[in-house]
Amino acid sequence: MAPLHDYETEVSGTGKPKVPPLPIEFEKAYHVTVTCRVHSELRSTSDLHEESGSEHKPVPYGEPCPDVPACGYFSNPYTMEAVAVQGAGCASFWIEFELGKFLFPEFPGDGLEFLNPTIVAEAKSVFETEFVQGCCWG
Repeated sequence: MAPLHDYETEVSGTGKPKVPPLPIEFEKAYHVTVTCRVHSELRSTSDLHEESGSEHKPVPYGEPCPDVPACGYFSNPYTMEAVAVQGAGCASFWIEFELGKFLFPEFPGDGLEFLNPTIVAEAKSVFETEFVQGCCWG
């Protein structure tokens, strides 16, 4: 994959993860997908749904970013309220954690810091970079 400038790699499975990526109230086995996305140009990571009624109009998720926005904008799937996250508007590399259909973690308040801290610490160590968290729920 080294000569590729744009690619996605994905691993998925069904079960009860030993280290759940996101806190959810669900006791049965569920589907988990982890996707690593690498792009040669900055792409939008914002996922703001029209129903949010926000005055912000970010570049749609996955589309090229003409400039670097200060914030990324995301929709809370429970309330449709817009959530702004500093530094999360676009990237050339990101990792996605996707759960089974209609499985969403409870939103923690103002931000989107719900990924398991053990996973965040490991990602920081392996990739030697800081990460911010957003939410793309389709």
